[in-house]
Amino acid sequence: MRKISLLVILMLLMPVNSLYAMKFSNLYVFGDSLSVSGWPEYFSTSNTTFSGDLTNFAVGGATSSEVFNQVDSYLRNNSIDPDALYVVFGGTNDGSSDGKYILQTVEALHAGGAKYIMVSNLHDNPIKPTSFIISYNRNFLNDFNNLNVNVIQVDTYTLFEEMYDNPSAFGFASSSDILPDDLHFSQATHGIVSDYFSSVIEAGSLVSILPEIALSAVRGHQAGLEHGFLMLEKGSNPGKWASFFDFEFGNSELDESDYTVSHDSNVFSLYAGLAYSYFSNLDLGVILNLRMMSGDFGESSGDYDLTSEFLSLFARYTYKKAYLDMVCTYGFFSFDTINREVSLGALTRTESGDTDGDDIGFSFKSGILAYDNKGFSVSPYVSFSMHSITVDGYSEDDNHATSMDYSSQERDSNVFSYGIKFDYESKVSWADLTYGALIESQYDTEDDSNTISYGVKTLEGSSFELIGYTPESQAIFVLLGVNAAFQKGWTGNISFKNRTGDDSTENSIFVGFKNQF
Repeated sequence: MRKISLLVILMLLMPVNSLYAMKFSNLYVFGDSLSVSGWPEYFSTSNTTFSGDLTNFAVGGATSSEVFNQVDSYLRNNSIDPDALYVVFGGTNDGSSDGKYILQTVEALHAGGAKYIMVSNLHDNPIKPTSFIISYNRNFLNDFNNLNVNVIQVDTYTLFEEMYDNPSAFGFASSSDILPDDLHFSQATHGIVSDYFSSVIEAGSLVSILPEIALSAVRGHQAGLEHGFLMLEKGSNPGKWASFFDFEFGNSELDESDYTVSHDSNVFSLYAGLAYSYFSNLDLGVILNLRMMSGDFGESSGDYDLTSEFLSLFARYTYKKAYLDMVCTYGFFSFDTINREVSLGALTRTESGDTDGDDIGFSFKSGILAYDNKGFSVSPYVSFSMHSITVDGYSEDDNHATSMDYSSQERDSNVFSYGIKFDYESKVSWADLTYGALIESQYDTEDDSNTISYGVKTLEGSSFELIGYTPESQAIFVLLGVNAAFQKGWTGNISFKNRTGDDSTENSIFVGFKNQF
């Protein structure tokens, strides 16, 4: 009872570093004395990681064959929970280095229906010969890399090597405090192991929103195109060229979900375009857009810098009171910096990487002038936008136990929209003014949850899949602006954009100028 009370007190005093992660329903643990108490309790109380309970089947002194028996008994008496995380942590008490029973244990869980299984290799310790540990871990990695099962492999061996090399950085007075009896974990070590397991899961939660950040840049570019079309509407004459320039200052936010972190970014964007009016009803043009986003992940979970370049070719055709806008877009993304903050006990480290990506898109919008009287007009419209975004895979720079390799990610977006545009025209001594308001409802049909594939970098060849971001399906887009047509072919415009979705909010101010020549 005294030991249990002490454990509870230590759990309450120890900070929980797991801020965001995929939310599993429950946690099931199978293993030996290293898992009887300590890290499973810390791990399960990471409230954003588990929504349910911990069930611990670990037994002190268990060999890997006995760990298999734990799972076999569980499967004979229980149904697999497909949304739970199953952790297998054994092998320390084995007398041989093949680890076949751990492999069979994982195969049995998978055959029973488990989708999320985590296994750990062995940490180096004074009780076991180093040659045994190295041989075991080598076979362990080869076996699981060749196993056609979604297994979350964690590198406890490298984690302990890092603690042995620099114990003070992790909060230990000396390396002897890591394993007080040369084999078992101290309470602080249990906390670090829990932090490490959480960091592996959280890595995918964070990186899985990179395509969504890229899509936010795409949406910002599209809003800039809308602003450009506002400037083209008034004052275009057949056979004339028009150049226009836009500046955008804004903010983009994404709420956290069960599977992903939030992000908050500042946006600066520069547009330059050129258009030519054919006849009186056809405008053709090109727009270049440089966008820079700098943002934070979650609550001190990391940060990123994204530079995007877009090239769009557009056409606007008008016939009597109807119009049709068509746009083809290519975008290039450069995530110059992706920093992921990892806490391991007293140590906080940054895992950094960079990657690129691209976007291919097409959109059209068709509307009609439904009402026009005394300078006030109303135009309903419908639109469709299709974009295909790819974010390339990348490796984080260092070779820590917490460093990850990520596979490429794709994000398709097919947005159907309908909206209505209001205009009011007036004249003042120095310009012809047009006040505009646009409001539309957007529906993205590509709202299925994506998966992200990645693995621990120090476990070469390891890879697993977890659920990533679930895209929002609906949003309201609003654009408010005023257009001022001056003499000598100059036009100025200032607009405000707001897009509010199920999980995201985007706000921007546009300032633009057009010159017809």
